[in-house]
Amino acid sequence: MEINEKIVKKLALLSRIGIKDDQIDEVSNNLTNILNWVSMLEKVDTQNVEPMFSVFTNPLPTRKDEVIPFGTREQVLFNAPQTDINKEFFATPKVVK
Repeated sequence: MEINEKIVKKLALLSRIGIKDDQIDEVSNNLTNILNWVSMLEKVDTQNVEPMFSVFTNPLPTRKDEVIPFGTREQVLFNAPQTDINKEFFATPKVVK
């Protein structure tokens, strides 16, 4: 499939990506190459290939789930850059308006 200037401009608009006029040819070529590569992948015979969830066949090492005491609230909050008014919790900057 050939990606032309019109398609590139529409994709840029829909994805809210600013593409300059001098970049359109390069983006068009890149997208065309990607689609050609995907069409090559579609032709690969995977009839006798079992589906995989992971490329690793060995199980990952695990550890026992143990509760390990690590200190009191005062010890944990000692190095906190900021706590709440009662000095009971970590205080973080507001990130959502």
